[in-house]
Amino acid sequence: MTDTTRADQEQYIFKVILLGDGAVGKTSLIRKYMEGKFRIDYLPTIGAQIYTKIIKDGKGTGAKLVIWDISGQPAFKGIRSDYYKGATGIILVFDLTRPETLEHLDVWVNEAMKYTKAPRIIVAGSKFDLEHDRKVLEKSGEVYASKVNGKYLETSAKDGKNVEKLFTVLTDLLIRDSNSC
Repeated sequence: MTDTTRADQEQYIFKVILLGDGAVGKTSLIRKYMEGKFRIDYLPTIGAQIYTKIIKDGKGTGAKLVIWDISGQPAFKGIRSDYYKGATGIILVFDLTRPETLEHLDVWVNEAMKYTKAPRIIVAGSKFDLEHDRKVLEKSGEVYASKVNGKYLETSAKDGKNVEKLFTVLTDLLIRDSNSC
């Protein structure tokens, strides 16, 4: 996929939400994708932040991604339901150095499924660059992705590993789904 700034070329608009526990790297992945930047210090997301990016695939199909970075902090659980509505794509993010964040993905999926209709799911194991602290095997991420009928990628916002691919794969799936309707 390549960027385009021509709004008249967007044929689709997709709402994509990133879900997962606090401090798993959701905001860092978005920031790396949107701005090519990585910030080392942690600043929790308050409520939600919304980003947009217009992209175009190799066939010239344009899509506008409306990316919602939803707070993983428990204090915001009561308002998250409003953020889920209308999402067609979900990126579930867990931290490869914290196994409990993978275990908690069921809570996120169950919560989101109350408010979305058959979204496409990508599971992202984040912080791949912290290989020396890794506690979750790649196979565990693949098994979980299979369980939720999704795809799995290991990512690093710090070095950029699979960040672009994360959004590209999801967008390609969403375009394909839209074309098959």
